[in-house]
Amino acid sequence: MKKFEFTDALHIVACLLCAFVVSAILAHTTTEPTPCILGGWLSGMFLGVGKEFGDSRASGNSWSWSDMLYNFIGATAGCWGGFLTYAIWV
Repeated sequence: MKKFEFTDALHIVACLLCAFVVSAILAHTTTEPTPCILGGWLSGMFLGVGKEFGDSRASGNSWSWSDMLYNFIGATAGCWGGFLTYAIWV
């Protein structure tokens, strides 16, 4: 199993922040919870997939499924965090 490194934490934080911001914005502009949760999660995951796709095209680098796991964790935590802003402030 791969050792947890600083770059793995960066994957989590980047996807978490992206998903949180989008989810929080959608939570305060829509009346249903599904668009804000799904929109936040998709934005975080698209960020992660785009980064991994770029890595796979760079010479000397490759696609990393473990990085995708960290992207998934960050996007999932971020979208639920953004949704909670609606539950707290409304």
